[in-house]
Order: sequence, then structure tokens, then C-alpha cells
Amino acid sequence: MEHSDCTFNISGGNVQVLPNATTAIQNIYEQADCEEDKVLAPYIHDKIERRNYVLRIKSCSDSVTLCKTVLADLYNDVLGDCIKSRDLVKGKEFITAIKPLLAFECGVENLRIAIRKYVLGEIK
Repeated sequence: MEHSDCTFNISGGNVQVLPNATTAIQNIYEQADCEEDKVLAPYIHDKIERRNYVLRIKSCSDSVTLCKTVLADLYNDVLGDCIKSRDLVKGKEFITAIKPLLAFECGVENLRIAIRKYVLGEIK
């Protein structure tokens, strides 16, 4: 009978190693933050809510839908942990952060104008 060498590097979790096992099943769960998460981390601190936010932003097909989504998130306090969330959503840094997530093409300044108009009721 031939034996093969095997190295297990285990970090965290509960692991049971059985020397006489004939089969093994390995479940791998992705835990690493994706780039999209990291971009929004300064604005939405809760990781699960941030992942949900990314999905909502990605599903917006145009700037009006995006504005409605941002407005709903303001009212639902998704961005509530930011000191001035109304100033945040019209800020260039925030819009620059969400722009790569969008499924449609639109410039940063056009998004700022749309958010000011639709979300905040400002016309400047």
C-alpha cells in the first residue's frame, strides 16, 4: 500500500482529523473583502449592509433609479452612521466610490446634479 504525503494548514474553525478516513470533504467559504466592499467601507461600516448596498447599486439601470435607491437608503439610515449623510451623498468622493459599481455610464458631475435634484431637492 502506498501512502501520500499531505500537509494541512488549519486556521480557525473546528476541524476533526481522522487518520483512517477514506474520503474528505472540504467546504471553503469566501471571507475576504472584495474591492467593492473596501471602496464603501468608510461610508457604510456594517459589512453585511455594505454587501447589500453594493448589490442595490449594481442593480440600478439609470440615474433616476440610482437616486431613488440613495434616497431610500438615506431614509432607512443605511448611511446613518455618517455624521452628515445628506452632505455625503452629494459629495464627489462618495459618488466617485460608487461610480465603478454602476451598470450605466454617467459622469461624476452628472450624478452629483441628479442626486442634488432628486434626492435632496436642491437645484444648483
